[in-house]
Amino acid sequence: MFHLLRLLMLFIVILVMSGCATVITDGDLRSASQFKAFIPIDAMPSPTVEYTNTQGQTVTTAWSALSNDQRRGLLPNQTSTMTTYKLDTSGEAKYLTAGVTGKAGTYRVVMDYALYRSDSLVNASGNHLGSGRIGVGLRIKAQIQTYEAGIDLGSIIALGFAAKGNKVKGNLEVNCLGINSPEITAIFPSPSAINETSIQNALEALAAIKSKISDTNTSVTPQVIAIRIDDSEALEMTPFIVE
Repeated sequence: MFHLLRLLMLFIVILVMSGCATVITDGDLRSASQFKAFIPIDAMPSPTVEYTNTQGQTVTTAWSALSNDQRRGLLPNQTSTMTTYKLDTSGEAKYLTAGVTGKAGTYRVVMDYALYRSDSLVNASGNHLGSGRIGVGLRIKAQIQTYEAGIDLGSIIALGFAAKGNKVKGNLEVNCLGINSPEITAIFPSPSAINETSIQNALEALAAIKSKISDTNTSVTPQVIAIRIDDSEALEMTPFIVE
């Protein structure tokens, strides 16, 4: 499996079909196929959206041509997820289904809140491969080094307790995905080492930011924020796009 974050750093967004789709890298798709569920990825542009208008017509238009209220109206779903994975010595990621570590090592924990829609993930020939979550949201990402087995990775707060007991160390990263306003910028938390205080501050700030997603002065820019692969056998075919 490829190291997801290394590939994302090297990723160059390629727009095809006159800006109607976003290419997803082969490495991201292979990582998703190993997990058999949605995995969070670094947010990537989603240029257009297809929807049914009030006259019952199917319309494809640029997100930028819609108002913020219209964009929010096209994101009918909400989700909160926790994704954990272990990095081996080569930097490759192994996604975990259990919330407790089996042994000491380096782990990443990603907690997402998203307002989203699901669109088909297809290859260049139009064959369905899976789904992409297109939307906006909030993300907390923790990278930690554990010193013993049995660390609870199913809760960001639990990581704070583990850090207090000197069982883990690491850093915390907070992201707003496609939402912005002067008020949000003013309360956005600063990154720091993992401890009870930094985690509590991050959670409080994100709760305040979440409450502002529906404000009229909050700009929303839907992006590709997670992918899921249904047909891993088709991954030999490139490129891959979200339509």
